[in-house]
Amino acid sequence: MEPWKGFSRRSIHAPFSSLIVLFFAWKALLLAVAFCSPGPGYDTSAQIIFGAPLDERAGLAQKLVRWDAIYYTSIATRGYTHEQEWAFGWGFTRLLAFLADYIPFTASKLLNVAYYGMIVANLSHLISVLVLYCIAIELPLCRKSRRTQFAFIAAVCQILSPAGLFLCAPYGEALFSLLSFLSLWMYTLSHTQGNEVPYTSQHDVYLVLSGICFGLSSTIRGNGIFSGIIYAYDAVLWGASLLERLGFPFLILILPSHIQKHVRLFQWRRLPATIVAGALVGIGFVVPQYIAYKEYCSEDLETRQPWCSKLPPSIYSWVQNHYWNVGFLKYWTVSNIPLFLLAAPMLYLLSRSALLAVTEKCSNHNLSTSQAKKASAKGRAETHQNAMLFRLALPQLLLVALALTTFHVQIITRLSSGYPLWCLIFARDIVNGPIAVQAPSKKKWWHLDAYQIANWTVRWMVMYALIQGALFASFLPPA
Repeated sequence: MEPWKGFSRRSIHAPFSSLIVLFFAWKALLLAVAFCSPGPGYDTSAQIIFGAPLDERAGLAQKLVRWDAIYYTSIATRGYTHEQEWAFGWGFTRLLAFLADYIPFTASKLLNVAYYGMIVANLSHLISVLVLYCIAIELPLCRKSRRTQFAFIAAVCQILSPAGLFLCAPYGEALFSLLSFLSLWMYTLSHTQGNEVPYTSQHDVYLVLSGICFGLSSTIRGNGIFSGIIYAYDAVLWGASLLERLGFPFLILILPSHIQKHVRLFQWRRLPATIVAGALVGIGFVVPQYIAYKEYCSEDLETRQPWCSKLPPSIYSWVQNHYWNVGFLKYWTVSNIPLFLLAAPMLYLLSRSALLAVTEKCSNHNLSTSQAKKASAKGRAETHQNAMLFRLALPQLLLVALALTTFHVQIITRLSSGYPLWCLIFARDIVNGPIAVQAPSKKKWWHLDAYQIANWTVRWMVMYALIQGALFASFLPPA
């Protein structure tokens, strides 16, 4: 049975309401799995922080305050007291602390923090689904007649994200995803509308707004800084364009042909807003580091931490390496092979979608003849879309490379919720349908086309999210 057959066709007439209904149905299933998971789990950390006797209102919170959520809720409740806690997003913990302090609904600040963490996570996840729908409408990898269906399936992919219960619990991933998607939507609008009408200050506003959201996402998760590569790429395009205008086209000539098109497509007036947006991303990453530096590296302290003398003096890099064993090839041990295997499906999906975008094999073949002529008549519409997808691929490729070599690789399944490109490719493969085979009798079982891979992908996502959710609620790995 093909799980997508006819499903989106019944829902595209009211996509937002259909997505919201599906979202709450999926969340209800995940939370039911968590609530029915037996016992407190093998680790009693949640019981310790909630204390005894356990408040009856802490039932669901205790099931979802697991692993990193214990750090997030503890930090939001009493602030950063230990150096290793700076590995956990400053922006997210400050938001939870603010809500718990100024809009409390129980006498316990810890419970306020825990439940606000869940509210923020679930609300952010829902809005990110709707924003991804809007992104897909702006970047349709299909025929115009199927644009709504394509966007709907991409949004459903975000609902069924293998991040699963991590997008319900007091984790920063859901808020990070929302801010990243908002950034990319604003960035896309600054390009797509500018391709059809003269570039105006409105497009500058979109561009700066994208930088603000990326900057905020960098306060939630450190990998938000990766998105700055999009603005860096734009700056390189400007530099190459400048050299060409000055009569030094040597840089252009050594670039691949599709990147040469990007250079000629770049609008010079975008540069000031691009610089501002890129700076905002950097500021979002630096501000928490500066706050920690003021606390740990003051000249008045008798002893200064080793990272205070490094360049740059980043507490985030220090605690990840010193306390959490994050570093180049440090995770490459025999005991971690099962974690690499668990992460393999998502690493494949992220890598495949990014490479398709980088090599411009996402959308060209999906245009009908009439649409291709129309795109040609309008100018550079197709080139523009490919250029946008290329940019979306850059931070995703960087994430995959670091996950394979440096990060705790298993977290890629939840980090993937903040990168929309793979969902767009997934939706494209579903909408395009199966590829006809001339000799079905000779086709081997391992010869799967993109449509079949996409159908197996959705099965894997559902199974992984449910199984991992049960393990998470019981305080069992992977986390």
